[in-house]
Amino acid sequence: MEQILRIANYDDGTELTARYRDMWLFLYFCNGINMADLVQLKFSDIVDDELCFVRKKTKSTSKTEKEIRVIITDQMKIIIEKWGNQPSPDNYIFPIIDDTLKAEEIYRKKQLYTRAIISV
Repeated sequence: MEQILRIANYDDGTELTARYRDMWLFLYFCNGINMADLVQLKFSDIVDDELCFVRKKTKSTSKTEKEIRVIITDQMKIIIEKWGNQPSPDNYIFPIIDDTLKAEEIYRKKQLYTRAIISV
């Protein structure tokens, strides 16, 4: 817990570091959500103050889909308000990808974003 608090309180004064730190915390608050799932979250995935999604990795490999539900905490709401898109059911929660991108472009952006978060 001490290490998590050190990450949560880390600030080098740059907006970029703050963004990636907050995104790392969001991943943590979502019980370690996979980056592929995070980038594809839409506001329509929010139901009764919970994020509801099916893991992309297991969606095609499992016979039954298991919906994951994560309660949206106050800290998560702050991160969404600070770094997220305008709330609308069709909008992705975070401005990492958009509907104009092809599958390989989404994959590349996901990889770049993952590296950026890890490197901070």
